[in-house]
Amino acid sequence: MDRLLAAERRQRIFSMLQNRNYKVSELSRELGVSLVTVRRDLQELANEGLIKKVHGGAVALRGTRGELSFHIRQDEHAPEKRAIGKLAASLVNDGETLAIDAGTTTLEAARHLVGKRISVVTSSVVVALELARCEAHDVFMLAGRVRVPEYSTVGHLAEISMSQFRVDKAFIAIAGLSLENGLTDHDDQDAGVKKQMIKAARQVILLADHSKFERVGFCYIGPIDQVHVVITDRGAPQEVCAELIKRGIQVLIADPQE
Repeated sequence: MDRLLAAERRQRIFSMLQNRNYKVSELSRELGVSLVTVRRDLQELANEGLIKKVHGGAVALRGTRGELSFHIRQDEHAPEKRAIGKLAASLVNDGETLAIDAGTTTLEAARHLVGKRISVVTSSVVVALELARCEAHDVFMLAGRVRVPEYSTVGHLAEISMSQFRVDKAFIAIAGLSLENGLTDHDDQDAGVKKQMIKAARQVILLADHSKFERVGFCYIGPIDQVHVVITDRGAPQEVCAELIKRGIQVLIADPQE
């Protein structure tokens, strides 16, 4: 619980710094935590390259588009992500081919694929390392430049690499799912790789916890009707889930208690 609270607090600090510079004392007062806690959070955000510490406070670095690092996001909604990943992995059969997108929830899916004999292509360095531990997995890593906040390969080489594959299923992660604005992400190059994965898959499975619903990221991936299955948790808005079902998209609800 403490780790989750810390992640949420850092998210709030980062959001606050997007609007203006803050002193450590101001952040402490706004958040109701000690100066020591604020300084520790600022150091974590600085280590991730999201902010720059200045005398007495901190400023957000430009170009982050509101995106927190992989390590910080792993702690956000962690029980829900584990449940979503477990349910996603249960849909995979021996002998199938998969494309696994970069993301904290898709990593949880990869962790639950142990023992299944499958072939996987991924843009995620972290997912590739996780899957490579098991001899039953045949793992292909996309070429390209490694984008540090997500530990994913991106760019023209990654998109060309993905275009050479055809897979049974694709596990896709997103920054936002909106009925009006479709599927969106933070980074244009990550979005480009996701588009290629969607094109390559017979079945597109979206892994999205409730916090992704009705959010809009900076870069457009595509319309919602490209998705066949959405796996989420009980916190997802019921009216949005109902609309997805109405559009012919299967919605599966993962329960962290199971």
